[in-house]
Amino acid sequence: MYRIDNATSVAQMPTPSAAGTGGYFTGGNAATGQPATRLAADWFNLVQETLIHPIAYLGLALSKTDFSQLTTAIRALGLIAPYDATFAAAIGGYPLGAHVIDASGIEWVSTAAKNLTTPGGTDASWKSPTAGYALLSTVSQIASRWFTSASNSVTVPSWATRMRYQIVGGGGAGATCIGSSTADSVWAGGGGAGAFVEDIIPVVAGKTVQVTIGAGAAPDEQTTGAQNNGGNTTLTYDGNIVAIAGGGNGANWTSGSKVNCAGGRGGQPTVSIGSSPNAAYGNDGSDGQAGTVLQGGDGAGGPWGGAGRCGDAGGYPGRAPGAGGGGAKDTAMSGTKYYGGAGADGCAIIEWMP
Repeated sequence: MYRIDNATSVAQMPTPSAAGTGGYFTGGNAATGQPATRLAADWFNLVQETLIHPIAYLGLALSKTDFSQLTTAIRALGLIAPYDATFAAAIGGYPLGAHVIDASGIEWVSTAAKNLTTPGGTDASWKSPTAGYALLSTVSQIASRWFTSASNSVTVPSWATRMRYQIVGGGGAGATCIGSSTADSVWAGGGGAGAFVEDIIPVVAGKTVQVTIGAGAAPDEQTTGAQNNGGNTTLTYDGNIVAIAGGGNGANWTSGSKVNCAGGRGGQPTVSIGSSPNAAYGNDGSDGQAGTVLQGGDGAGGPWGGAGRCGDAGGYPGRAPGAGGGGAKDTAMSGTKYYGGAGADGCAIIEWMP
């Protein structure tokens, strides 16, 4: 989304004229003398600024080539709506399981159907969504969330003082296979998953957060040696590296008197800023062929699963952020080259907090 920037645009929005009676557009009617609606700058500015407002509220830099910014903002801001007594009465009460935030920004979950009580009240049928769970850190409010699977930057909003982040490295590729007997590379191992890092750190409004997303590894042309590794996902704040979620390694063929294919190792996490990070190595991919023992190697699942399965005539790709691709196998030992599955791209999730 981007503001109009042609030669006739102006740097400051003109003061809107006084509001008239609301109406609708018409193409006009020559028979009755009804003129077509004349398009006015006031109306175009209203539409432009209304579309831009949720994007700017999240601190995203407007982009002339990114057509998904409004969708991103709607998804982030629409996660949890404020409690509204008038709305509750109009619909006969909030349904069981509805999520709202109260005037203090605290999130509540409805524990009853047709719920007309007020969150936080003594007789309220609401509970905290974290009741009964252990948290990484105590969080009273999560006001907006930003998800990206492409390298990007975002500005800390004016009201935010903390940032909770989750980053995942790209998944490693499953190995490629080719052969006509068990002396060849016929059943391949799976790729490792990208590492995962999560933490809450203090931030200052107006500073820039940059994320470089690790790409999932493409399958390798070769059927010997190490296969392709997933890329690292790097998070920086104000120009300083906060954390790196390493990409998962590709599966690895080793040849000798027998042929073996080890599953790829999971990616390694590195944390440079933060006091209590939750950092985890990625899961390892499953081993494939071990000499004449034929076994298929599935890729490793990422933090949200999605492991690529070992497949006959070609491995399956990772299907969730950071997941490893499955190895390829050739049960017919046809001598045909079959490619392993690609690893899935990494991702980053940023949550701004007061």
